[in-house]
Amino acid sequence: YGDNNGKLEKITYGNGFAVEYFYDTIENLSEIWYTKDGTSYTYDAWGNFTVIASVVRLCIPIIRKKCMKRFLKLIAVAFSLCVILSAAVSCRSQEQIEYYSQRDNYIGVTGIVTSVRYDENARALYVEFSDLSVKLDDNCFKIIEENLKIAEENGIYEKLKIGELVTFITAPRYFGDGYVMPIVALSVNGKNILQFEEGYANLLAWLSE
Repeated sequence: YGDNNGKLEKITYGNGFAVEYFYDTIENLSEIWYTKDGTSYTYDAWGNFTVIASVVRLCIPIIRKKCMKRFLKLIAVAFSLCVILSAAVSCRSQEQIEYYSQRDNYIGVTGIVTSVRYDENARALYVEFSDLSVKLDDNCFKIIEENLKIAEENGIYEKLKIGELVTFITAPRYFGDGYVMPIVALSVNGKNILQFEEGYANLLAWLSE
């Protein structure tokens, strides 16, 4: 048995069962802990029950009434940020769909291959060029998903070599830092690896997923 200025703090029974009481002010009881055989049980001030399987009693922060308003405000702010970010991503995707849907936005470009890199996680082939025939915001482009599958079936890895002069079709708008423009048609030495109609349709389908 233990007490503090007349307040009950702890009772330990002969079978090892212990009950502890915690107070957030002089008068107000905030937590009750029940512990036996390395397992702790607790009720908070609102009657919520928790079982903790641990040989050491863990300190669990309890949200008291005076903190509730602040906590709810933080939750509201976090929720608002999630909504804003989700809306921004949705608007950006819609903007890209509208842009890539317009055939007039696509142009033909030639360039010399300087780097070829496959990203398994993104299921994309990244190709960098030098000596581009058109001035663009970046020299790195990607072939993705179904378009890459078609290109692989047409032997892209055997034909697309560093130093090769390549002709490809892309839509040149740059959608911010880290964005990589898509290739929707590609030919190497006059041999088609990916044709525009297929590449165009597959890109729109991928953006709409």
